[in-house]
Amino acid sequence: MTVLFGTIEYFENEIKEILTITMNQAEHLSKMDVIKTIYEGLKSEISNDFVCEESFRKDCLHNLDSAYERMMNLKCPQLIK
Repeated sequence: MTVLFGTIEYFENEIKEILTITMNQAEHLSKMDVIKTIYEGLKSEISNDFVCEESFRKDCLHNLDSAYERMMNLKCPQLIK
């Protein structure tokens, strides 16, 4: 299935991929702390580096917030193994 850039599913996949790489390299870290760090990094990139229409930026930030919230609330347990 293709996931479109900027959607909640896109950001969940991004967080999951980065989380997997990070946890393989540093198993002593808390998954929740790593997810928060990933979220903050993506949010900073979208807010400061990503060149796009402001309305699209707001949509991306909203979807990133939703993806982060879903993962932190364990609404998507398959993403946090």
